[in-house]
Amino acid sequence: ELANTIWFTEEEAYVIKTLIDELDNTNGMKTGLMKKLSAISDMTNLGDYTYNKTYSVNISKLAEAIKEHKKVMLKKYSSAHSNDTRDHIVEPFEFTSNSIDIWAFDTEDSKNKRFKISRINEVQILDSDWERYSEHKAGLMDDFRTHGNDCYHIKLEMDRMAKDLLIEEYPLSEKHIFSINEKQWLYEADVYKLEGVGRFIMGLYEHITILDGKELRDYIMSLIRKMTTYNK
Repeated sequence: ELANTIWFTEEEAYVIKTLIDELDNTNGMKTGLMKKLSAISDMTNLGDYTYNKTYSVNISKLAEAIKEHKKVMLKKYSSAHSNDTRDHIVEPFEFTSNSIDIWAFDTEDSKNKRFKISRINEVQILDSDWERYSEHKAGLMDDFRTHGNDCYHIKLEMDRMAKDLLIEEYPLSEKHIFSINEKQWLYEADVYKLEGVGRFIMGLYEHITILDGKELRDYIMSLIRKMTTYNK
C-alpha cells in the first residue's frame, strides 16, 4: 500500500540513496533504510549495498532482550582494550543514538559498559531475567562517540576542510558548529574523553586551532612529544 502511495523519480531515489550511503557501515539503520527505499522505488540498482546478516540478527536479538528484560551472552566478543576475544554475560538496556553500540551491565565486573555491536560474533538470549535493573545507567557520549566520567569543554576553529570532514565523520557534531565567516567555523561542545577529538585533530592539525580547552591542548602536546620520541 505504501508503494502505491509514495514513489520517487530515479533522480530523487538516487539522492536519497547517496545520503543513506554516507551512514557508517555499522549503523543498524542503513540496511533497513536501503531495503525500504528499494521496495518503494523503481530503481533497479539498489541491490549492491552490503548486507551484514549477522549484524542485523544481533541487533534484533539485543532489541528483543531489552524489551523482555533478559540477560544475553555476547559470544566471542572482540575487545580492543584487553586485546582478547571471549564471552560476556550482560544485561543489555540501551542502544546508542547511532545504533553502533549497546549499553549493558556486565555481570562479571558489575559495571555498565558500552559494547560495539560489530565486534559481537553472536548474541544468545538467556533464560534469565535482569537482576541489576536499578544499576543500569548509560554513560554520556560525545559527538566523537567516546564516553567517560569526565567533562571537557572545548572550542575549535576550523577551515572548510576540517568542518566538512567533521560533519561527514561525526554527523551529530553539526549542531555544535557555527560559522565565523565564509572560510572559518567554530566547533564548541563538551567531550567526555580526549581520545576521540584528539585523533580527529591530529589528522587535521594544519586545519584546526584549539581556542579553548587546556586539557585538550595538553593532551595533544603529549601525543606530539610521544611521536617525537618514538621517531628518534
